[in-house]
Amino acid sequence: NASDYISPDPINAAFDILDKLGVDYVVEQGKSGEWWYRKWNSGRAECGIDNKSFGNIDHKHPWGGMFSSDQKSFGNYPFAFASRPFTIISFQSTSNGTHTSYVAQANTQSTTEAPKFMLIDPGNGTALGTTFGIYVCGRYK
Repeated sequence: NASDYISPDPINAAFDILDKLGVDYVVEQGKSGEWWYRKWNSGRAECGIDNKSFGNIDHKHPWGGMFSSDQKSFGNYPFAFASRPFTIISFQSTSNGTHTSYVAQANTQSTTEAPKFMLIDPGNGTALGTTFGIYVCGRYK
C-alpha cells in the first residue's frame, strides 16, 4: 500500500533550502574503472586515481642535461569536462628506493583525456615498480 513508500518531498525540500543558502553539495559520485569521481550541484567536478602502477619506467632519452622517459597516460576521464580541467600528477613511489625524478606534464587542451606525462631524472636509468596519482578538478556543466 502507499504507506510502504517513502516520499521524496522532504528530501527535495531540504535541497531547496540548501540551494537558497548557496550551499554546494554532491549530486553524483562513484567509480568508473580505476577513476573515482564527484560531481557537485554548482557544476564543479573532481576525479582522480589515487595510486596507479606504471611498472618499470626507463628514463634514458637525453633531455637537456637530464633524461626523460617515454610519455605515459592515465587515459580518459570518467566523464567529459565542460572546459579543460586543472590537473596534478604526482610521483607516489618506486620499488628501488629513493628517486630524484620528477613529473613533467605534456600540454593539452583535452576535456576528455588526462594529460600525458614523462618522468624526468638527472641520471640515466630505470625507476622500478613506479606508482603515480592524479587529481583533476574542473566544471562538468
